[in-house]
Amino acid sequence: MNLNISVIIPTLNEEENTRKIFHNIKLLRAKEILIIDGGSKDRTKNKLKKLKIFTTKPSRGKQLRTGARVSSQPWLLFLHADTKFTVANINELKKFIKKKENKVAYFHLKFDSNLFFAKMIALWANLRTKLFYLPFGDQCLLIKRCYYYNIGGFADISKMEDVELILKIPRNKKHLFKSYVETSFKKYLKNGIMKQVINNISNQIFFFIK
Repeated sequence: MNLNISVIIPTLNEEENTRKIFHNIKLLRAKEILIIDGGSKDRTKNKLKKLKIFTTKPSRGKQLRTGARVSSQPWLLFLHADTKFTVANINELKKFIKKKENKVAYFHLKFDSNLFFAKMIALWANLRTKLFYLPFGDQCLLIKRCYYYNIGGFADISKMEDVELILKIPRNKKHLFKSYVETSFKKYLKNGIMKQVINNISNQIFFFIK
């Protein structure tokens, strides 16, 4: 039986991650898959042409906002293109949806790398999530469509759209799944681990002090 979920995947030059996208689609068996592309210059759209694709400007907030607007299912799952699901993830999703609660759910995080820094960054992400109830977008976000609109949805901003949304949700409405989703560590390797970490921290600081 297909899940009553609209899976919203923002893409921008994600050709190398299309296998992950199809892997996730096969596991999820969702009623609706929406690709919201930010104007990819590679073969992303060509490889995903069998799916429903919408094109916007390259802004994660705009893309996610568009995905929610064109969705039709009672549950929304916001999923990054470089994140990979497991059977354990899907089982938790199903159980959560059956409870029919107006809560927002997300996963623990791990990277597809055994490097020390990958493990430390993931450890901090999971501690941050448990201590401050502050998950980021790469941990996925499952939310009831009506509740998403009640809190105003994603802001049309290019950075920190995930934090802006999650801060609008009370702690008693947040649920951390037990299982882990696996996301790519390539961005850190490509940009330089410390440089990427500093960039992430800078974005968070500027967001909170603005």
